[in-house]
Amino acid sequence: MKYSRREFHIWGRISMHSFSIILKYELKSFRNYLFQKSLRIIGFILGLFLELAYIYTLFFVIKPSFIKPIIIHMKSTILNSLPGAIFIIILFSFSAGSSLIVTVRKGIRNKLEIYLIAPKRPLLVLLMYLLIQALAVTSLLTEIFLPIIIWVLLGIGIDVMVIIAFALNLIAVILTFSFLGALTSLAYTRLGHKKRMIMSIIIMAFVMFIYYIMIYGYSAFRGEINFILSLLNSDYSPVRWFLFPLLIDMQPLPKTIAFALGNFAFIIILSYASFRTISGKFFKGELRPPVELFRYRVKGGIIDKLFRPPLRGMLKKEIRGISREPLLLNLLLFGPLMIIVLTFIFVIPTYSTGGYLSEFTLLSIIVFYSSFFIMLSTNYYAVSLSVERRALATIFSSPIDLKFLVKVKSIIILLVESLTGLAQIAIIILMLPISTSALYLIFEFLMVNILLSIGIGSYIGIKYVNIKADNPRRALERIGSLMSSVSIFIITFFNMLIIVTYYFLSKLIGYILVSISIIMAFIILQLGMKEATKALNSIEITEY
Repeated sequence: MKYSRREFHIWGRISMHSFSIILKYELKSFRNYLFQKSLRIIGFILGLFLELAYIYTLFFVIKPSFIKPIIIHMKSTILNSLPGAIFIIILFSFSAGSSLIVTVRKGIRNKLEIYLIAPKRPLLVLLMYLLIQALAVTSLLTEIFLPIIIWVLLGIGIDVMVIIAFALNLIAVILTFSFLGALTSLAYTRLGHKKRMIMSIIIMAFVMFIYYIMIYGYSAFRGEINFILSLLNSDYSPVRWFLFPLLIDMQPLPKTIAFALGNFAFIIILSYASFRTISGKFFKGELRPPVELFRYRVKGGIIDKLFRPPLRGMLKKEIRGISREPLLLNLLLFGPLMIIVLTFIFVIPTYSTGGYLSEFTLLSIIVFYSSFFIMLSTNYYAVSLSVERRALATIFSSPIDLKFLVKVKSIIILLVESLTGLAQIAIIILMLPISTSALYLIFEFLMVNILLSIGIGSYIGIKYVNIKADNPRRALERIGSLMSSVSIFIITFFNMLIIVTYYFLSKLIGYILVSISIIMAFIILQLGMKEATKALNSIEITEY
């Protein structure tokens, strides 16, 4: 179908009008978000100050001319390494573009519903909305990556006009992949929560693998990394095409022109094809969330054998609620998984090289990681209460003592944190030579931190919960978050004091302090759960 010049002009005016309307409301939304809390305004101003200080330091304190004599002879090496750096920037762009929509998918869904019922073309509205999300990500990543890249390019003697052309093209690349990330996340939010969980686990495993390679694994994966870098530097690699302004003096002009054409074709075709495919499925209803059937049988199991009513029924209800609520499932899965992965990453260099890791260092790291159990438990208590706030009226009006509700949530936390601690111990036993005494201490400290996390976390998470929070992720009040952080610091401090006493002063005194800490942990557990029950009883559930 052919369009006249006048029709293109009209379409362009409509597009700009739609863009300006959506941009205005997005800016208002961002402004309202900032002014909801004074700390957000302070953080925003501090971020601007740090960005200005960052740019001023690069271009006025440590000027490119200062480093030019040092790196000028490394020009070809730096240019050949740029495809790898751009590939990392692309990963950041895609993940940031997707996370901007995925992390607030309920709000995004409501916004889209409002925008799409406006008297505008739905396809155009969707395009402009995703483009604005991508621009937000692009502005952030550009502020971080572009100054240091320009600083290095000036240091190796690249012409200013060439750098400007490359910077504009790099901004276009960041914008493209941020747009693709936002577009992909739009399809992601329409998946069932089981598929989302599987995809999230795969993505997290990939990210942690990349992190491990970047920090520790170059020696172990040198061949694979060099192979990937050679692919990125290939003439057939789109990532190398993005460098075409910088390659004018390094290769024949026809080849540079071919790179430029490939660059623009790749950006335009990839963006257009992806948008048409996903938006088409979106508007046809093919990306509709699936109907997920939850089948269960009334059959006795391990819970029926271990617990009596009403704890038995409430525990089954809690588990079923977790399985149906992605937010709770993510909270209980990714925190412990992160601790396990960090433990593995810390241990694997010593295991792969056959080196020696002192028991003092190992114990210190394990104690430090496990102290974050408090943050996990505190958030779980608060978030789970906020998620089931309307269902709480049924429990509150029943003759069931509310202490059972606290016990049920504590059992879930105990199970998750115990499995996490056992996974840490298994990694240590399988990968490191460790004495029985050190293993005993690790077990004792894990037990102490788990008990403290339940006692302290139950009190803070229930006492300082905002059940009416629009976003259950932020159900824990600011004072609760502060108390949780302070508790982590205090517990880590005393644990490290015991470890130092054991290894550098007296093992006997160390064992005595460990025994005292176990007794104190049990006392704090009982007191914390008792006070949490009182706090739960003080909630006026009829308000919600």
